[in-house]
Amino acid sequence: MKKNRFLLACGYNDTIMAQVTVGITTYNRSEFLKATLECFLAQTNVPDEIIVYENCSTDNTAQMVKKMQERAPFIQYVRSVHHEQKYLTNVSRLIRKARYPYFLYAQDDDWWHPEFLEKLTRTLDGNPDYGAIMCWFRDHRTFPFSPNEPETVYKHHYTNLPHRKVYADMMRM
Repeated sequence: MKKNRFLLACGYNDTIMAQVTVGITTYNRSEFLKATLECFLAQTNVPDEIIVYENCSTDNTAQMVKKMQERAPFIQYVRSVHHEQKYLTNVSRLIRKARYPYFLYAQDDDWWHPEFLEKLTRTLDGNPDYGAIMCWFRDHRTFPFSPNEPETVYKHHYTNLPHRKVYADMMRM
């Protein structure tokens, strides 16, 4: 059975970085999704594949992704057969489609610092006993995204918690 390691603390070392799949779920947010895809294409460690799982949108998501694929053919587009109300169902479908050992789940309105994937993959590469890593995040309220915007920083301390507790806490944020 394939084993994924999840990019969910930032660290750094000089080992070779593993291959990364980014999975993004989206529904009727093509403008935000485009900005999120641009963030991943601007990474210092560009993902090896990006899977966009589109949940039966009625906007121009399919056309926008097709245009992005011209620049980045490693972007895959998957359209759901029917609109799925359960968020986790789409995330689990993304994980099953991932071809590479590291998986990062992203939402269609996320902004990612250009060194984000590099730092996270270096941390996992340097710590083979880690199964998942996470980072703090900031709540931005502008579009397009601006790294200089004043924001709330959400911090957590999950070091001593069991995996189920960490996951449950994350899903409540």
